[in-house]
Amino acid sequence: MDALLLYLGDAVVIVGTVVTTAAVIGLFRFDDVIVQMHAAAKGVGFGAGVTTLVGVTSADAQLATKALLTLIALFVTAPLGSHVIARLEYRRRRRRPSEAPEH
Repeated sequence: MDALLLYLGDAVVIVGTVVTTAAVIGLFRFDDVIVQMHAAAKGVGFGAGVTTLVGVTSADAQLATKALLTLIALFVTAPLGSHVIARLEYRRRRRRPSEAPEH
């Protein structure tokens, strides 16, 4: 049973790493700031969240506490940062509508 949990934890870390890597690639590939922000939010929300969740399920209480605090910090700060970026982009587009990307 312990070996099964170990392999399951490894698989979750690999999935989280793949999602985070895809989010980073999306940040560099997409031109629109709002789409880049969406890619970053998915990377933090799912990729880093799932990877950190593995630490929460650890048998070591100190490690689990640190991982849980990290997970809470990620989920509190990521939406705040996204809101600030979206607001700045919205204001920039209102000032110079000719620079807004065509959809």
